[in-house]
Amino acid sequence: MIRTLLILGALIAFCIPVYADIGNELITQILDTDLNGDGIDELIVMEYIDSEGHFTLKINDSSIDEWLEPYLSGFEIVDLDVDDGMIEILIHSPGPSDDPNCLIYAYDGENIIEVGHIWGIRKINSDGSIYIHVWRGFWFATEKYVLIPETHQLEIIPQELYYVDVWFTDQFETPGIVVMEPFPIYRNPDSEEIVEELEVNSTITIIACKPTFYVNERTRFILWDWYLIMSETGLLGWANFWDFYNKAEGFAIAD
Repeated sequence: MIRTLLILGALIAFCIPVYADIGNELITQILDTDLNGDGIDELIVMEYIDSEGHFTLKINDSSIDEWLEPYLSGFEIVDLDVDDGMIEILIHSPGPSDDPNCLIYAYDGENIIEVGHIWGIRKINSDGSIYIHVWRGFWFATEKYVLIPETHQLEIIPQELYYVDVWFTDQFETPGIVVMEPFPIYRNPDSEEIVEELEVNSTITIIACKPTFYVNERTRFILWDWYLIMSETGLLGWANFWDFYNKAEGFAIAD
């Protein structure tokens, strides 16, 4: 079945979601809009099977074939930077393990350019930046991407520390992480000086994460990351996740 979306007039909000029910039909979605600011509308054709992740994106005479797992949930016209004269196409998927992800494309008048592939719940600020709320194994991190004008590609802005937004299990009436076996917290990740030996049944608060190294945007949660912890006494110290993840309970670990 052919589904056609007709866009009348100028795009004001530059964020028009197009969704399809999950099934096995071939979806063809068509729209016209000026993507590169030359005053001429591009013919944009999106084709995909709505139970699969493969798709073909055609803009005028250019075409690309790509995929997002496990299936597509639609595409949008977005404006990453209202001042650069470009408008982008965002193709999105719920992602594996409910980790939403999307591919973003631009058109320079001749070629389709991949702007970025990002994972997480996104907030497009329209000033050239995107904030991403992304899962890190037992907590959510906020990442920032910026659009580089020279390449028109998104680049991540690494942070030395990430605020840890912990996802708690429901086994405690008051959300918290409880120490089940004693373990120390250190003055800093490079120090052997112990600030405090955490006691059994005491409650701790995990405040921040210091990644030890980066593999890519999706694999920053690793067992060797360091975490800044506040003890029940109010003292702050560092512990390596490898050393405490099986000595405390209350946070929910999931892929």
